[in-house]
Amino acid sequence: MRNKSVSDSSLKELIKNKKALKIISIGLGILWILILTWIVSIPKYKLIFTLLILAITTIIPILIFMSHIDSEIKKRNSQNS
Repeated sequence: MRNKSVSDSSLKELIKNKKALKIISIGLGILWILILTWIVSIPKYKLIFTLLILAITTIIPILIFMSHIDSEIKKRNSQNS
């Protein structure tokens, strides 16, 4: 997934990468919910800012890469039709 660019990957690899990114994002979402639950149980809410920064900095690159994969899949599907 790292070595090849999106345009160099095959359609099968793109679909596989898209599924993997969905699983990763779901896993991160569950992890963030667990961490948020733990932070709320602590009387001091200083860690919420850290969680928000961590969540934003990890989800944005995933969403950008997923949008590149989606656009490449749509492009290849329209060329094959």
